[in-house]
Amino acid sequence: MRDISYLQMSAVEERTGNGDCFPWAILGALLFAALLCWQRLADESLWLDEIYTIWTARLSWLAVPAAALASGSHAPLWFWITHPFVTDGPAQEFLLRFPAACAGIVAVAAAYALGRALFGCKAGVWGACLVALAPVMVRYSQEARMYSALAAATLLSAAFLWRYVHRWRLADGLGFLVSTTAALYLSYFALFAIAAEMLFLIAALWLPLPGTRDEAPTRRLARIALAWSGVGVLFLPWAVMALRPFLSRQTSLSQSVAGWQVTVTLPFVLNLLHQLLGGSALALLLSLLFVASCMLLLYRRRWLAAGLAGAWVAIPWLVILLLQPRRFYVRYMIMLQPMIAITVGAGLQQLSDAVVRWRAWRWPLQWRKALLTALIAGGIGMAHIGPLMTLYTQQQNEDWRGVAEYLAREAAPGAVVLCHGEAPGRDGDEGRVRIGLGHYLPRWEREDIQLIGVDEIEKIFQEGWEERELWGVLWHHAPLGQPSLPSGWEETEFTQVLAIRTWNQTSPSAVTWLLEAFLIYLPNDAPRYHTELALAKVSALAGDEATAREYLDAADRIRPGGSYADRAWQQAIRIVEEMP
Repeated sequence: MRDISYLQMSAVEERTGNGDCFPWAILGALLFAALLCWQRLADESLWLDEIYTIWTARLSWLAVPAAALASGSHAPLWFWITHPFVTDGPAQEFLLRFPAACAGIVAVAAAYALGRALFGCKAGVWGACLVALAPVMVRYSQEARMYSALAAATLLSAAFLWRYVHRWRLADGLGFLVSTTAALYLSYFALFAIAAEMLFLIAALWLPLPGTRDEAPTRRLARIALAWSGVGVLFLPWAVMALRPFLSRQTSLSQSVAGWQVTVTLPFVLNLLHQLLGGSALALLLSLLFVASCMLLLYRRRWLAAGLAGAWVAIPWLVILLLQPRRFYVRYMIMLQPMIAITVGAGLQQLSDAVVRWRAWRWPLQWRKALLTALIAGGIGMAHIGPLMTLYTQQQNEDWRGVAEYLAREAAPGAVVLCHGEAPGRDGDEGRVRIGLGHYLPRWEREDIQLIGVDEIEKIFQEGWEERELWGVLWHHAPLGQPSLPSGWEETEFTQVLAIRTWNQTSPSAVTWLLEAFLIYLPNDAPRYHTELALAKVSALAGDEATAREYLDAADRIRPGGSYADRAWQQAIRIVEEMP
């Protein structure tokens, strides 16, 4: 008869929910997660996406859905959650990030619940510990975005679904309905988890479920369809309006910002894996343990659990390889890390049980368990010390607060700041400089500072902002070059941001020198293209048609694809052709 002991709970476990796991084990994981998530919430500046969260969450409850639809990539639930936490002043960063930190702690508890449901109590504890220490989970629990909540909701969805198909209880079905709908209204990337759950349900319809009474597949199908119909009723009205623009935005080149198209290569995939799992060494270790744990689960004929874990991890990678989305970040598949951690926890549980039962031991059983627990816990902690130290010692996002404070202190009244990002264009990343500085400058009452992007550089001369102090601010990811700045110019570097003080008043020649300096700093063709177009505009407005044509030719040679690049080209051509 097949061994189904892993699905059966002892009397102690049925009564306490912990089996032979002490309550302090999961409580300790939750407290440690709280320490990591709540620490340094206010230390870093808000970045572009967090500022967008403020803009949208400040709207009325009824206006949030329209704003989310207009973005083309956001669902409304997170903005409703953060609405009560939006405020101004020094406490803004902490309060805005507080819901994400709480969601990170819930994700640890959800990882324990799913690990226990799939593999047993010990596996759930080890999985929760790995999630609590995961750098990617800590990082996105300290950002005012929906990704830690997405991880928590998808894990709860899988846990309730597993319990539902094994016990067919109404409470589990309602839990699945609520958590799955919440995940979809948090982020459309919850579709990764839902696709894995669909594959699991197809298998669950036909494979025998250990520990459950035999039922015809049609009866199982009816129960499953009932749960999914509830999700459909709650999400389908929104999906009809939102999913098509979202998919178009993710896959269409014409919708993309020039220079940000994803080219799926082995280095790109490895970089995502390293970010997901906490660096190259930890990624290699956890990947090997995950594969070994899945093989062990298959050897022990835990087909459904191994299949759910494998599909959960494999589907996002298949989507990346097959669809090659316009851009893709590790936060979009944050739910993979907890599933990998849970599966690794199952492997650690099997390993520890096998070692404890090794006949060569001469120590009492409790001593063996304590030693193995201490060794595994110590190994997990030591493996994560390096990545966590890197996370806490290096600021992750651009420091707009620091730049704004510097400008507020140093810039003259009415100064003009020329803003340049890595990929300029309408709704592109060049706008993040103006958005970041525009958000923080009012905190120091410096709304008089004029922020001008390279894509609208003609405004400097058309709106009479000449003869004002000129500054330059450059947002960057790649390492900066070392240009030879004109005599007296100063550069001050912040995290991912460079501020240049020119000691010049705004004029065509000074702006040209600043743009030429940007060209030396910039690492690739997309931002150089927009800089060459800006130089062509400045030359045209100064009456130098020959030089303007030379800059246009230089831009044309490195012209990237995408609608933003086309619009910028047409605008520059119009200004050059309208020269007097």
